[in-house]
Amino acid sequence: MRSTRSTATAVALLLPLACMGLLSLPGTAGATIVSGSLAGTIAGNTHDTYGLFGAVGASLSGDSLTATYSYDTSVLFYSSQSNYDDDLGTSGLTLSVTIGGSTVATSGVTNTEVMDTGDGSDTEVTMANMAPAPLIDFTLFAQGAWVPGVTINAPFTLDPTDFGQTIYVSTDGSHYDVLDFAGTSTPAPEPASLALLGAGLAAIGWARRRCSAAICAAG
Repeated sequence: MRSTRSTATAVALLLPLACMGLLSLPGTAGATIVSGSLAGTIAGNTHDTYGLFGAVGASLSGDSLTATYSYDTSVLFYSSQSNYDDDLGTSGLTLSVTIGGSTVATSGVTNTEVMDTGDGSDTEVTMANMAPAPLIDFTLFAQGAWVPGVTINAPFTLDPTDFGQTIYVSTDGSHYDVLDFAGTSTPAPEPASLALLGAGLAAIGWARRRCSAAICAAG
């Protein structure tokens, strides 16, 4: 009887902690790889100058756009300034844009930059591949105020009310197609959050096994 009670007490203590592991998925510093996807509709008078997504000069206005990003903060050179954070590097950044079934993506990047800064109640996030071509530059506005040294290391969510989300694409750097869009984002969980989620699930499983064993022993 005492064993059953002690196990029940352990379960009562562990389950809240396990739930905290499941619910506490903070977007804070500590992530090494930050990644996610974007989706939206291209606005304005936009044309495919290079024919990257179809016929040269074709209108892209109103077309659906999807994009992905990923950067590894462990291989980028971090610089903290008074009003922005900056990660420079020769690798660690991948960007892709898909329109009408055609995808343009970075390959073998040698010159990259990831930067964020405050923009009112939002955070402006820039991710740019500056060499080699194709050159792709994301300038996005994410929900939530900029937190120095933290925001740049965490997945972010686009502000769906901001119509200034922009992706620049170029084949040579002499001209950029400007893809303005309003849309949504799906940030990928941080590795630390995934580990915390796993710990929470493991704790719940252990508690359930202990409880079942105690009930069987009592019977």
